[in-house]
Amino acid sequence: TVPRPYLPQPQRVAEAVQADLRAVGINATIEGFEWGTYLQRVMNGEADLALYGWSGDNGDPDNFMYVLMDKDSAIPPGAQNVCFWKDERFHALTTRAQVETDKRKRAALYDQALEVMHDQAPCVPLVHTSPPIAFNVKVKGYVPHPDSAELFQEMWIGQ
Repeated sequence: TVPRPYLPQPQRVAEAVQADLRAVGINATIEGFEWGTYLQRVMNGEADLALYGWSGDNGDPDNFMYVLMDKDSAIPPGAQNVCFWKDERFHALTTRAQVETDKRKRAALYDQALEVMHDQAPCVPLVHTSPPIAFNVKVKGYVPHPDSAELFQEMWIGQ
């Protein structure tokens, strides 16, 4: 229940998920922990259900798909694949995509991997956000970066 840039109101989201689960006959208890303890428990597989997020830092599909969903990332302690899903076809596709240099072929491999993930639904994405950023009206040249790695070198202070 610690606020994150992609989930600023985790308690409210947890309560909404809890209510949705209750509506289908599943009783869930919300447990809050200090952030470090929470991460440790989730990454060690000590949670039946968890809210977990990721802020990409390079825009490459591998940064999400392999890091967060591959079987190689589902090994505690410190697993990044916190749903601990393991699929050999997904693994084969993502590891082939990692070394593919042809952009079209690489995209096709990731598309196939997404289909595998979609069909098996090992996790339920809840949100995708664009973190807000504000500047004085005199700041010029700002261009939002798709992965929130803000690049300020092309900006200047205008009149």
